[in-house]
Amino acid sequence: MSAVAVDGVWKFYGDFPALRDVRLEAAAGSCLALIGRNGAGKTTLLRIIAGFSRPGRGHVRIFGKAPRETETRRQIGFIGHGISVYDELSALENLTLFGRLYGVADPRRSALEWLERTGLERVRNGLVREFSRGMRQRLAVARAFLHEPSVLLLDDHSRPWTTAPSRCCKRCSARLSRRVRPSSFRPTSCGKPWNWPRTSRC
Repeated sequence: MSAVAVDGVWKFYGDFPALRDVRLEAAAGSCLALIGRNGAGKTTLLRIIAGFSRPGRGHVRIFGKAPRETETRRQIGFIGHGISVYDELSALENLTLFGRLYGVADPRRSALEWLERTGLERVRNGLVREFSRGMRQRLAVARAFLHEPSVLLLDDHSRPWTTAPSRCCKRCSARLSRRVRPSSFRPTSCGKPWNWPRTSRC
């Protein structure tokens, strides 16, 4: 069974097809990159795979199940262009909340562990709205890895991010791959003006 399977996916905005009959599979343990120019539909496809958006046609399966199912969502880690944390909560409160949503056995303990791994343990009780951009990005990394996902989706995480959070994300990816079964799927853009979809395995 494929870790990720995309079968005949279309996405329309009005009459405009942002995605046209996209088909791909990623086996457990593989690393797959989506390469294309801005506006090619990479983020749109990633959001459909993550279950944030519905396709106009076709379907996506994560280990054979629909991505919008609760149990499937708990297998997916996602880092997009936004930070996706709550400004009025502390770093610890944010991760504890997401841990509960993901069904982590001990949300607070996992939150503290990932705050330490991302270098945020000293500001764990600070409100996120007071964080620098780099600190917020590291918190987003912790949120994505908190529940030890089987499928990891990274949407062009390296270019708009500061250097330290990007390095942090790579270290966490390497650490996670040693702790859970290897079934990561890591699409991203390389920023090259090639026609999409083109896939590159790393």
